[in-house]
Amino acid sequence: MATLIDTHCHLNDSNLAVPVGEAIRSATEVGVTRFIVPGTDLATSHAALDLAVAHPGICFAAVGVHPHEVLAQTFDLVPALDELRSLVASTDANSQLATANVQTKPKLRTTNYELPATVVAVGEIGIDYHHHTHEETGSVQREAFAAQLSLATEHGLPAIVHGRDAYEDVLDVIRAHPGSRGVLHSFEAPYEVAAAALDLGWVMGFTALVTYRGNDALREVVAKLPADAFMLETDTPYLPPQRVRDQTAKHPRPQKPQVVGSQPVGARGRNNQPAFLLETAQVIADVRRTALETVAAETTRTATRFFGV
Repeated sequence: MATLIDTHCHLNDSNLAVPVGEAIRSATEVGVTRFIVPGTDLATSHAALDLAVAHPGICFAAVGVHPHEVLAQTFDLVPALDELRSLVASTDANSQLATANVQTKPKLRTTNYELPATVVAVGEIGIDYHHHTHEETGSVQREAFAAQLSLATEHGLPAIVHGRDAYEDVLDVIRAHPGSRGVLHSFEAPYEVAAAALDLGWVMGFTALVTYRGNDALREVVAKLPADAFMLETDTPYLPPQRVRDQTAKHPRPQKPQVVGSQPVGARGRNNQPAFLLETAQVIADVRRTALETVAAETTRTATRFFGV
């Protein structure tokens, strides 16, 4: 059985269609054995670390504030950075056993974590111009992204970056932070963007977008990239494979309206699970004219080195 790492799954998300334990068990049964759980705000960053504590060696946390969330009226960058810094400091990525008390400012959650390192990245951070305009929000988004990327670099951690319709600005911020490293999450841009990221030492993260009808251009990018230039992810509970989207279209289930920050989320699906990562891996294997086991081995090797898990 091929062994895979889901390098981006929101098991800390309230939209998860099944209990976390069930999602982990069903994924493990098909060979998805490790999970990187990113935060999208302070609460979900804490929740990601809680999952890493509850499932040591299986779940690993990333902490950060998503570009949607940095635009919320209640968001304050300085105290948010303080809290993120305390979460990163609560586990030592260079130690087998780290013990630290997380001291935060008043009204911020205080937690004690006493176990092996579990924070493996800063994310999900970045810039989004699909839901937000460049003119009205660009400066705020870039400031928050740059500050969090600096935090990652200071602590020797990779960054997990959201860059929907904003890759030019994302790459500019990365260039301004020499020594940074990271992954362009749920990559969906032309090959030239991927090549520019590779030149900076970054890698791509591919989701089930590669399974979608009409996404031939993205599949062409997948076919061209070096084997060590990308990792696999589900973005659970979002972006389910084409098969699941088709089933949902035939048998739709009522779903509550969802808002991320102050922005309603689009209709690309909220019923994904880490177990479905196998379908993305198979499509990538087909596109690259290789075996599923080869894609699994190569992407697992890249993810293991990238996150140090």
